[in-house]
Amino acid sequence: MNLIQKMGIASLLLGSTVSIDADILLGAYSGNQGWAMEDTVELEQWQGKKHAVINLYSNWSPTAKDLLFRHQLNNIWRHGSVPMITFKAGAHY
Repeated sequence: MNLIQKMGIASLLLGSTVSIDADILLGAYSGNQGWAMEDTVELEQWQGKKHAVINLYSNWSPTAKDLLFRHQLNNIWRHGSVPMITFKAGAHY
């Protein structure tokens, strides 16, 4: 079951419909953290509105910084969203 199917089921269970006002800005953390934007695009299509902000998590190791600035942030900016970075202390990869 993909993310969109899960969100649809949750919406049905809550008995509400998705209606996004034009003045409301949306943001999301979809789990891919700026690598592949397909889940984000699916969620936006389901909601009927593009996300203004995409949240991602990163540590501050040399490898993570390189990946963050060369790939992840560029993917989010190219998508037309603003990245919101949460830095994790102590995690290294």
